[in-house]
Amino acid sequence: MDVTIGTFAGVLALLYTLTKLYSLFQTKPSLPPGPPRKLVIGNLFDLPKSGEYEYKHWAKHHEVYGPISSLSIMGQHIIILNDVQTALDLLEKRSSIYSDRFSSVFGGIMCGWRASLAMSPNGHRFRAIRKTLHQTIGTKTSLQQFSSLQTTEIRRLLTKILRSPDQLEYYIRKATGAIILSISHGYSINRDTPDPFVTLGDECMAEASIAFQPGVWMVDVIPFLRYLPDWFPGTGFKQVAKKYLSRCTELVERPHAFVKQQMERGVSKPSYTETMLKLHGKSLTSEQEDLIKWGAAALYGAGSDTTVSVTYSFVLLMILYPHVQKKAQEELDRVIGEGRLPSYEDRNNLPYINALVHEALRFNPVLPMCVPHVPSQDDIYQGYLIPKGAVIMPNLHHMARDPATYHNPDVFEPQRFLGWDGRDPEPDIDVAFGFGRRICPGNVLADQTLFLAFAMILSVFDIKADENSDVKLKDDWTTGLISRPKPFPCKLSPRSEKALVPYYEL
Repeated sequence: MDVTIGTFAGVLALLYTLTKLYSLFQTKPSLPPGPPRKLVIGNLFDLPKSGEYEYKHWAKHHEVYGPISSLSIMGQHIIILNDVQTALDLLEKRSSIYSDRFSSVFGGIMCGWRASLAMSPNGHRFRAIRKTLHQTIGTKTSLQQFSSLQTTEIRRLLTKILRSPDQLEYYIRKATGAIILSISHGYSINRDTPDPFVTLGDECMAEASIAFQPGVWMVDVIPFLRYLPDWFPGTGFKQVAKKYLSRCTELVERPHAFVKQQMERGVSKPSYTETMLKLHGKSLTSEQEDLIKWGAAALYGAGSDTTVSVTYSFVLLMILYPHVQKKAQEELDRVIGEGRLPSYEDRNNLPYINALVHEALRFNPVLPMCVPHVPSQDDIYQGYLIPKGAVIMPNLHHMARDPATYHNPDVFEPQRFLGWDGRDPEPDIDVAFGFGRRICPGNVLADQTLFLAFAMILSVFDIKADENSDVKLKDDWTTGLISRPKPFPCKLSPRSEKALVPYYEL
């Protein structure tokens, strides 16, 4: 019996040793290829320089390392996706494990944006906010209740452009803000003066773009810097964070307080916030109210930047590509005729205008590097290790300009989606609003608003360069998290006297 037990124990020990040796010498999956790493700091100096187009910087990785590449900075892994199929394989097909967010120290923690829908971890809070937003603006059916609002505000935009064409971007922002604030809080903006809530929202979006810009804030690389005293040299970022946090808090609290005051007085208007507060009634908890506040704030972030940036880009592109403008106006004249403006019900009969919207979203994605995703567990893709907690950065701009997908991708041509030069229609990769469970919840709202804005503006106005300006127009865009055209001079003039019929005025 002793021999049997001893032999059995020896066999177990031998098997354990062999298993350990096998695992030791077994080839482990490696990270995707990337530039050589330096000791301790890794690829810190391989980040884009300040003012550099981030998407152009990372597109170089595609040429050298292929569609998926990696870096490591102070132990934090970064995975760059430069190919749409790779992005779809990971962020769509495996969205259950690729839907978390990176906890940015500066933008997320110090500036308060980690509580927002866009930056919330993939958990109960995230799912609860998205569910209520989907019910409000997530489908064409749910948006039908706001169609007259969208139409009214864009018609008002036409009137403002006619009176003050030199303030084009300002009025685009105001019209977009009017639509979103009415949906989110039942708030009617000031028509003839700068509106405090629109101004607050625009300032917050601009600050968020700066706060999350990669490589700008050293505290994102060395987190313990946030604990240094305010008087310590090099901690000016802490004062900036306090300012941004104050504004972020104001964005969430002030409009919400407005709705509650209106409800107490019995004069509130239908909105997302009013509906949710009435739904919970007296049983409303502080946690539920916090979700309502951030859900309403998410509406502004979900729709404002895309709509404003793409509409402003559209005006520039109509100047740079006059044949596109002419073809779009010919379709409008043929289908709509005179005496009325196009409506959303006309969309199925306006394929070129529809293609124009898709091409504007493709040509210059508003978030050229998306908002990074984070995997919640280790994953293997095409033999490469994608570590848990890695920052996944999809290069949307490069995907949208990939010559493997599009013919002449650097040319603005809506006809590509309808077929041209004897070729079949090109695919609409449709990545402008993100991927999987993190797709922008305001995508349907933005898409509908863009269609109405493009169609109505082209029905009423001819868009041309300002002949009194010496500025040479080109497709020149801002750097940073959000991409939009740099300011440019332009001239929008009525196409004819018939375009100025009295009922255009509101």
